[in-house]
Parts: sequence; structure tokens; C-alpha cells
Amino acid sequence: MIEIIRVDEPALAHLILGFLETHGIPGEVVGDQAFWSDGSMVPRDMRPTVRVADEYAEDARRLLQEFEDRRTSEESWFCPKCGDVVPPAFAECPVCRVVRPPRKAG
Repeated sequence: MIEIIRVDEPALAHLILGFLETHGIPGEVVGDQAFWSDGSMVPRDMRPTVRVADEYAEDARRLLQEFEDRRTSEESWFCPKCGDVVPPAFAECPVCRVVRPPRKAG
């Protein structure tokens, strides 16, 4: 397994792993208990990491770059079925699996 990304929050690591898995890339999150008992964060090198098998690393990095590009260039969208606010990089709702509706012109 190879580290693809290290993040500050466990929820973000799991969100990223879910995104990769929807694209057929299996992986794991390690270090998602990265907080001291008083709630403070542990040092950066102990924070949550998303890892994938070596053979998926290149595809995973490409997808994460696309994810980041979309995240910073688009707005979140509301799922028409469950009302969840969905990050712009997702093509379907992670809660109910409804596909993102087409954007309205204009």
C-alpha cells in the first residue's frame, strides 16, 4: 500500500476514500484516530492517511487532482432526493446514490 494523501480530519480521509472507491480504486484509511484525548490534533506525520495498492496509485493521484480541481472551481449541489449538500467533485449523492442533475443553462 502506498500513501496517496494525508489530511487533517478523519472525515475528510474517509470522504476521499469513498470517492476513490466509487471509481473502482480500493484502499484504506490509517490514522483516523488522530486526536489526543484532550481533543487536540496529533503531529502531522500521525494524521489520517489514505492509502491504495501500488498498482492504483497513479489513477488515484489523477482522480484526486481532478477532485481538487472540481472542488475549487464549482459549487456544491443539493441532492433532489434527500436534500444532502454534495461536494462538487461527486457525480452522485453519497447518501442515496442519486446522479447529479444536469446544470440549468444560463
